[in-house]
Amino acid sequence: MEDLQQKALTILIPVYNDWESLNLLIGQIDQTLDRSNLSSVSILVINDGSSLEHQIHQQQVSQLQKIDTIKILHLSCNMGSQRSIAIGIAYLANYAQSDLVVVMDSDGEDKPEYISELLSKNRMVPENIIVAERSKRSETLLFRFMYRIYKYLFLYLTGQRISFGNFCLIPAVQLTRLASRSELWINLPATIIRSRLPIDKIPTNRGERLLGKSSMNFSGLILHGLSAISVYSDSTLVRILLIFSCSSVCILSLTFLFGALFNPFSGSALIYFVILLLLFFISVQSTIITLLLIFQLISNWAQSPIIPNNSYSDYIWFEEEF
Repeated sequence: MEDLQQKALTILIPVYNDWESLNLLIGQIDQTLDRSNLSSVSILVINDGSSLEHQIHQQQVSQLQKIDTIKILHLSCNMGSQRSIAIGIAYLANYAQSDLVVVMDSDGEDKPEYISELLSKNRMVPENIIVAERSKRSETLLFRFMYRIYKYLFLYLTGQRISFGNFCLIPAVQLTRLASRSELWINLPATIIRSRLPIDKIPTNRGERLLGKSSMNFSGLILHGLSAISVYSDSTLVRILLIFSCSSVCILSLTFLFGALFNPFSGSALIYFVILLLLFFISVQSTIITLLLIFQLISNWAQSPIIPNNSYSDYIWFEEEF
């Protein structure tokens, strides 16, 4: 059933030094946003400890027609984009009067015209988180290849499929539930999946950066992918344990079979026999290490996790509104 009630929208954008792109993005949002079913529109910028002086063009702000207010939360230090988003979500869960929150990046790769499609989908399923699933990507062949590997790793190690990034719409009713999950510090998309909150998707194409080049290097991309998998660290470790355990059994069986069919202490057979024994001991050692990591993880469950909803204010330096 479609929800026709007018709602207040906040667009959450983390930014680190990318102020010129942000100004262009704000202009594009104001031009493309369909405000027919919105009572108010505000933008919440999370300044992630930028080393460059923040610049919101005052003249541009005065000419905005669909955006009512722009607020900047200045963080006391650089936290990274995922933690910045977590702080923003927790802040909105506690203080904002918004009915809907759209999370997007400041570089323009999340295309503003899809915001209206997220809103349209929300009117059909008002309590669902709507995520922007990227059906077409514009990166290099190497990046697309590595991204496909990441998706397969995520599937095999967690048992879940992931096909979206930070670009999403979160109804206010789900904000507190997300902000109460400690995994939100690590990775928003994986946390949304793990939360088991209702999700719907819209297909989108990835846009191109408005200005400059991405500050994310290759190692940063790998860490970003691993952070998503780490949200499922418990199930990932269990799957790795099963892999190493099965490998140990298989290698041990091969070792006994080899010993039964050949004389393991004669000629070249000795080399293969030693290799099998080494593989067996490595596999057993890996199994033991993984098992110890699982025990450590279970013991950590007795400790109180750091919840964004409880500690986000510790990282806010000051607020600024335009």
